Amino acid sequence: MCLIGTATPSMASTMLECATSLVCFEEINEAEVAAENSVDENSINKDSRTTSERQAIDTQISTRTYTPEQVLLVDRITKHLFNRRLTSPQGENALEDINSLQALQPYHDYSVNGKKYIARIYLQLAASALKNKNFDLAESNVAESLKLYDKLTAATELATDIKLARSTAVAAGSKPIASTSAASTENAATTESSTPAVVSTDAVSPEERSDEIEDAETAEAEPGSQQPAKESTPQSPPAATPTTDQTNQWLPAMVTVPAGDFTMGSETGSDDEKPVRQVSVNSFSISSYETTTEQFNAFLSDKGKELKSIDEDNRNRPVTDVNWLDAVDYVAWLSEKTGDSYRLPTETEWEYTAKAGTNTEFHTGESIKGLANCAGCGTAWDNQSTAPVGSFAPNSFGLFDIHGNVWEWVQDCWSDDYSQHGNTAVSIDKPGCDQRVIRGGAWYNEAEYARSSYRGSESPNFKDSGVGIRVAKDN
Repeated sequence: MCLIGTATPSMASTMLECATSLVCFEEINEAEVAAENSVDENSINKDSRTTSERQAIDTQISTRTYTPEQVLLVDRITKHLFNRRLTSPQGENALEDINSLQALQPYHDYSVNGKKYIARIYLQLAASALKNKNFDLAESNVAESLKLYDKLTAATELATDIKLARSTAVAAGSKPIASTSAASTENAATTESSTPAVVSTDAVSPEERSDEIEDAETAEAEPGSQQPAKESTPQSPPAATPTTDQTNQWLPAMVTVPAGDFTMGSETGSDDEKPVRQVSVNSFSISSYETTTEQFNAFLSDKGKELKSIDEDNRNRPVTDVNWLDAVDYVAWLSEKTGDSYRLPTETEWEYTAKAGTNTEFHTGESIKGLANCAGCGTAWDNQSTAPVGSFAPNSFGLFDIHGNVWEWVQDCWSDDYSQHGNTAVSIDKPGCDQRVIRGGAWYNEAEYARSSYRGSESPNFKDSGVGIRVAKDN
């Protein structure tokens, strides 16, 4: 994986190589290569230009000079591609920045080929959805790909494969993920008065939930409703135990996670998720819910800082637009106020609690359809906004919203893979670290990025409407 820092004009070719490696493009067949080679670098018919205009164009192409604004756009586009912010959320996606770059610098590779890069990523997402038999999502991603670039022959081939797989599944009598009706399932937490035993109840409580949902995949989710969790745990992890000394509303509800061993990483994931290894984790505590806006405002108020806008709609939603430095300040404040050792979870601790004894993509199994807030997950908040904390059933450790909703900062400095990591849960840190790890995916990301083993990274100063906090502390 490539680390993206502040771009400079001399980094133009390097950033292109980095961007193409980040999006992991599939091989292009001969017909596609021929079609692409027929396109001039700047997509301009030079023969229609005067001699002086052609010379000016050739000079600009050869010198490759970029203004600071253009450099910033290139940097943002590369990060958006890496984090799969392709066409949403509004104001924070690759497509919008590519359009802006085209207007300022039509000769940059992103201006010429950027939409094609996004189209290829959509094809990758379609292939992943097809693998999971989510035919509706696969077809939707192919359609998005063709909207952006209709010359990818792989899109036509994949569309054919999807239709064939769907018809085969129907003929075999099996239902695809997109239309599977979940059996009526007793919720792990049905109302505020019956919160699971693994969760302390004196912090911000989730809104009242429905007792039973007959069809978690197709029924329209109402804000605050509880979705049933699928049982997919191949082994039962030791039960997490709740703390009982919470007395203030602004304190996070914590669960004590037992020590244990687990398999970290993924054999089928990205290169940065490897090598897969066995890791031992000591017992620690982690918050059941993502930190809410109301809880974070208690910190801001005590420090005399400007409060975040709050009303009944977002009071119980996760705080967003907080960078890693804000998160570190927040846990330091919690420690100061309580005398306990609050901190951010390490990357290893985060994945251990996300998997909660499972070996599947998510703690819910191979899919989170209807079970989390993400783009294409089939809930009322998908690609629209954050959901109130606790809107979905917790995992076996008592953690809510560990998949989707908002990315969560962890302590670690980014590393390209796990080759230098040991077999304990100690965080990887170094002076001057310019990229910190985020985990869990956000409401505007596809499910792929909410996988238990998926890793993201951002600058410590990065703020976004899909990035928040989950805290930990030593026992």
